[in-house]
Amino acid sequence: MNLFLKIGGAIVALVLLGGCSSSGPFVSQGKVRISTSFFPLEYFARQVAGDHAEVVSVIPNGLDPHDFDPTPKRLSAAYSGQLFIYSGANLEPWADRIRPELESKGIRVLKMSEHVDLLSGTTGQPTQDMNQADPHIWLDPVLAQRQVELIRDALISIDPAQADDYREHAAIFLDKLKTLDADFKSGLSSCMDHTVILSHAAFQYLAHRYGFQMLSISGLSPEQEPAPKDFVQLVDQAKKLGPRYIFFEKRSNPKLAETLASEINGETLDMYHIDGGFTPEEAANPNLYLDQMRLNLNQLRIALQCL
Repeated sequence: MNLFLKIGGAIVALVLLGGCSSSGPFVSQGKVRISTSFFPLEYFARQVAGDHAEVVSVIPNGLDPHDFDPTPKRLSAAYSGQLFIYSGANLEPWADRIRPELESKGIRVLKMSEHVDLLSGTTGQPTQDMNQADPHIWLDPVLAQRQVELIRDALISIDPAQADDYREHAAIFLDKLKTLDADFKSGLSSCMDHTVILSHAAFQYLAHRYGFQMLSISGLSPEQEPAPKDFVQLVDQAKKLGPRYIFFEKRSNPKLAETLASEINGETLDMYHIDGGFTPEEAANPNLYLDQMRLNLNQLRIALQCL
């Protein structure tokens, strides 16, 4: 109920300020305005838009998107442009709720999970259950390409005068993502192990794409903790599989990963889910996603004992 009151208050405030009028914030200093739910989509949009758009996110850089509850002020960003982009698969349920209102005001909405085949966060199998689906689709270089293409096409339809630039920007970044995909394929092609254990279920698309199995300590959100009996079962399973390393995501609490690692006489390694937490200088780096994903590749090569 509090969330609906916040949303209602945000909408009223925007109307009073003219925030949803066609002559209001749709163009800022001659630029298209794009709003996204959180950092990875903001990053992708910037690569395609270049200098032709202003890109903002509802979720502040550094906050976990899984349990984010937007204030009216933060929510107003979604109403402030021509295009709103979010990931979906139950990662940002507030975005699903405001989508009809946005579309009624002429704001184009792009929900990425509608354009990919979703996998279960726990089993890695195809699923249509949004409560079970892994929402971390940006962590697969091939699915990242699909998202860049969708953003490119949306911007061309909104701002056809800059279509050639959008195509050129997208093509440059798509080439980099294709190279990243090739690096993952070659880097993980000859490995002695085929299972990794992570602190939470965030990398099923990466595992599915490149042929390894992912087990997780907690669920789809890093805030979820396993029941004691489930953790004991995972310890037994890990001892049978014999991994040397347990992964935990950068910026998350490593306690459970460290506990599991100690139970199997192993070590912990970082993984990067690239959902935020960057300084302004880091966020402005056009190669940030590529660099972070290559760090993940190097860590996987260590854990999977790749040749």
